[in-house]
Amino acid sequence: MSDHAANGKAAERPEPKPEPRYTIELPGKPILGDGKGDNQNCAIPFTRGHLLQAVDANQEGYLEESLKLSCALREFDGDAPPAILGFGEHIFSGLGALGDFAASAELAFGTLVQSTMASVLQSRYHYGHPDIFDKFAMIGQGGISKATKKLNVSEDVFAGMEATLRGQRIKYIEYLQVGKGRDMGLLSILIFFSKLAMGTAMMTSSRQALRLGQRLGLARLHGIYYAHNGNYAGQLHYFHVAYGQLALSLLGVLVANSGLTADPTDTEGACIKLFNNMNGPLSILMLLFGVLPLFFITWEKHGLSAALLKPLVQTAQLAPLFFVLQGRCIGAKFAQGLALGDAAYMATGRTGCNEPNRRETDCVPLIAHTNHCCARQAASRSTTCRSTRTTPSSARRASCRAGSLPFSSSLCSRWTRHSRALPSSLRC
Repeated sequence: MSDHAANGKAAERPEPKPEPRYTIELPGKPILGDGKGDNQNCAIPFTRGHLLQAVDANQEGYLEESLKLSCALREFDGDAPPAILGFGEHIFSGLGALGDFAASAELAFGTLVQSTMASVLQSRYHYGHPDIFDKFAMIGQGGISKATKKLNVSEDVFAGMEATLRGQRIKYIEYLQVGKGRDMGLLSILIFFSKLAMGTAMMTSSRQALRLGQRLGLARLHGIYYAHNGNYAGQLHYFHVAYGQLALSLLGVLVANSGLTADPTDTEGACIKLFNNMNGPLSILMLLFGVLPLFFITWEKHGLSAALLKPLVQTAQLAPLFFVLQGRCIGAKFAQGLALGDAAYMATGRTGCNEPNRRETDCVPLIAHTNHCCARQAASRSTTCRSTRTTPSSARRASCRAGSLPFSSSLCSRWTRHSRALPSSLRC
């Protein structure tokens, strides 16, 4: 008899170790991507039934919405069931000005934009939202997500691209929704969209994008371009438009100093006036088209008064300035992904609106690289053009010959030398 039994205490028995019931042999290294795609694909063999739903950690369900789930499952009945069934989201993280801006953008994209992409443009894919999948269709195409680092940073969108290439149908319904929390801090929002921009750049260079471009019709290609890589390329080109005024100003300086015009005093002003006449109405139209989706979806959900008041309140909170900052980050990261191909997963942290664990030094590298350096470059070029405009014509030519003016003004001397060699019939 042991000492424990002699003292009246029961002998401690070792707990039995759990034995595995199912084992799956994975070839090679099982971890291929950044985690999310591997988790989803490795979990498919352990699921039951023929329908799957992948819900993100920042989402929640509602009791009243669960009563509609049977109607959503009936969408898969019939001769041609959809491979992916999508539905809307309710953004509950609209706290603070930045949280309200992010929630408004996500509200417009998750409802009106996706509905238009699915039923009109036939170009909706999977974007990490709580879509319901046909399990057998996903197994046939290799899984829900693509899990390769750098190439598949935006791993979710490839599920829709593969389904479209295999002739599957993607449907969107509006009577069901789930809750979702978005980023509410400045740095977390910029990091999130930077990650999306780099992922879209790598998606543009993938073979799925090449095959879609070769096999789809013109109308569906327009929908793909509008909703995916064209949206991010537009953010890049919006910033390049700012250089148009500087280019016309420099052109006016060159023409004024070359002697090609009879009255070179206001050549630069005429070029800038031409640019303003062209760019002014276009800027107003672009602003209206950017506000229209939010206006209509707010009108549908909260009434006309809220739809008219919300853009005005956000404008008073300097929403255009924030979206300019965000668009520049998107354009810079999209160009970086296309040029270098160094896309990588960037953890946002999902912090609150005050971001207590974020330091000022964390914001400087991202914002300085994408905004401050380009703004200083544009300002320096504008100052150069302005200084050459205020200098008298004779002094400018003398400075150009002496080489004391910057590079943009030294070009005037080249134009002057070449213009002297031109026949008189080619001069203005």
